[in-house]
Amino acid sequence: MFSWSLLLALAPDLVPIIVSTIMNVEAVWKEAGKGSVKKSRVLEVIEAVLETRDYFVEGDIAKRSQIYSLVSEAIDFFVSAFNYLGIFKRGEKVDFSPKESGDE
Repeated sequence: MFSWSLLLALAPDLVPIIVSTIMNVEAVWKEAGKGSVKKSRVLEVIEAVLETRDYFVEGDIAKRSQIYSLVSEAIDFFVSAFNYLGIFKRGEKVDFSPKESGDE
């Protein structure tokens, strides 16, 4: 069974680690189109951090799987937010501003 108290205990430690790892991996691999490689590298770092901590002393495989799944979703969330905010510079930006009727 999933432990919400464990997730709440992990969040303050993991969020800064996830964000800084994403930023560092992005700095190393600047090429666009390498998202899956970048994500796997971030996951490797986070998994290594979790393994070195005492979070998985009981060795509960189901708990470990759920935590890794949440970490994966958090990575997707932060990368999407950084892309949307323009923190990760990509090619041409999409312009969502309204156009005048004669601007087409």
